[in-house]
Amino acid sequence: MTWTFRRMTTVLAAAALLGLTAYAGHALGARQRERIVEQGLSVSATVVATHGSRWADTSKISYRLDGTTRHAVLYGTWNSTLEVGSRITVFRDPADADRLVTADGYATDANTVWPLFMTLFAGALTLVAVTGRLVATSARDGA
Repeated sequence: MTWTFRRMTTVLAAAALLGLTAYAGHALGARQRERIVEQGLSVSATVVATHGSRWADTSKISYRLDGTTRHAVLYGTWNSTLEVGSRITVFRDPADADRLVTADGYATDANTVWPLFMTLFAGALTLVAVTGRLVATSARDGA
């Protein structure tokens, strides 16, 4: 495949669109989490397990609500600060009883981490487009 200027521009435009979509997704998710923190029911929870990875961290929590012990998994981006045994405050979404968030961005909704993946993919597309164009130009010029 020859990397023409037009092809590079098209791929860069797709990367920019993907990056903007990631930003919009992040901003929308942040606003929804803020709304839940402001309007939701505050519940004390204990972190019972954590799993860190390169992409997203998960923390299993235990909390009591209406006399019943419940469990949930919180998703967050890498470098989690949640430690097993720590007490945290979670907020329950008034519109969806299964949705919990923390004030610092963790949520039971796995979509919390999608903007990260989209941003990484947009960066990879940019790298491929620019590198492909530079290699094609270099080969054409005989360098």
